[in-house]
Amino acid sequence: MTQSQTFFLELLRAGLWNEMPDMSLDWKSVDWKSVEHLMRTQTVVGVCMDAIAKLPTDLRPDHKLFYRGIFMVRKMEEQNAKMNHFVPKVMKALEENGCGSLLLKGQGVAMNYPNPLHRVSGDIDLFVGFDDDIYEKAIQVLTSRKVVLHDNNKKRRHAELQLGDIVIEIHGSLGTSISNVCDNNMRAWAESRLHGENVVVNSADGDIVMPPYDFDVLFIFVHLLNHYMNGGIGLRQVCDWLMYMYKNYEKIDSEQLQKDIEFLGIGKQWGLFASMAVKYMGYPSDRMFLYDAANDGRCNRIVSHIFKTGNFGTKQKEWQLSGKSNPVVKKIVTLFGQIPVYLDNFRLFPRETVYCFGKFFKGGIDSL
Repeated sequence: MTQSQTFFLELLRAGLWNEMPDMSLDWKSVDWKSVEHLMRTQTVVGVCMDAIAKLPTDLRPDHKLFYRGIFMVRKMEEQNAKMNHFVPKVMKALEENGCGSLLLKGQGVAMNYPNPLHRVSGDIDLFVGFDDDIYEKAIQVLTSRKVVLHDNNKKRRHAELQLGDIVIEIHGSLGTSISNVCDNNMRAWAESRLHGENVVVNSADGDIVMPPYDFDVLFIFVHLLNHYMNGGIGLRQVCDWLMYMYKNYEKIDSEQLQKDIEFLGIGKQWGLFASMAVKYMGYPSDRMFLYDAANDGRCNRIVSHIFKTGNFGTKQKEWQLSGKSNPVVKKIVTLFGQIPVYLDNFRLFPRETVYCFGKFFKGGIDSL
C-alpha cells in the first residue's frame, strides 16, 4: 500500500466514524494531490473532507486544494438537498397511480451516515416490483410529467429517465451476475424478504419508503459485489454497506442473514469483505455479522482491487474509446479492457470469475 493510500484510508475512517484522524501519522509529509485523486476516484470526497476539517490548520492541504474540497462539499450538499426534496414527490406520484415503489440504496442509505448530505449522491433507484405491467405503467406515469426517457431495457426491466440533472432508474427486476447459484436464487430470495415490513421515513415532502432491514443489509452487499465482480467499485459502495449495517445492527436478524447468505452462495465473498471492513475501514469486529479473523490475511486483495478499478471501474475506463468510436471496435476494446479485472478477481474467486467473464463475453459478442 502506498503512503497516499494509507493517509487516505485514515481520513476515510475518521470521517465515517466521526473521529479525529490519527495524529501519530506524519501529516506534514502528505502528498495531498494524490490523496485528493483517491478521494475523487473512490467518490468519498465529503466523508474525507469532514476528517480533514478536524486537522490543525497547519496540517491541512494548501488553500487552493482545501477550498476546492470545500466547494465540492457545498455542491454535494445542494444536490443532496435537491434529491431529498424530489424523492418523496416522485414516489407519491407513482403510488397515486397504482405503482408503489421502494427506494433502493442511494438517498436512503445516506441517512445512515454521520453527515448524510456529505455522501456523494448518484441516481434515484426505484423498485416497482416484478410485474411487467406495473413496470411499464411506472415509466408512463413519469414520462407524462415531462421526465425524459433515455433507455428502456425491457429484457432487464431497467429504465433510465431524467428530469433536469436528476437521473431516475426504474427497476422491474433485481438481476445479478455473480454466480450461477446467486443469479438463480436472487428473485426467490428477494420475494421472500420483501414480504417483511417496509421502512418508512416521514419527511416534509412526503413519505420515503424503503425495503425491510433484512432485505437491505444483504441487497446492498449483493449490489456492490455484482459491480466488484464485473468492473469495479469505489469505497463509497463499501461505506454504504457498512453505515447501513452499523446503524441498523439491532434491527437485523443475524440467523436469517446467515441463512440468506448461504442460500445465495456468497459466504466466501461476505467473509473476505467483512475482514476488509474490519482491518481497513475501522468497522468494529463485534458488530460485523459472520466475521472470521482467519480471512484477514487474504482480504488485502479486495482493497488492492478497489484501488485499481475505482468507482464503477472508473480507472480502467479512462483509456477506453469514446461513444463516437466505431461501435464494433469499441466493443472489442472494452472486452479486452475487462480481462485484467477478471484476472485479478480470479485469484480470490476463480469459479465465480469464470462464470462472470463468460456472461460478459457472450453479451459483448452477441451485441456485435
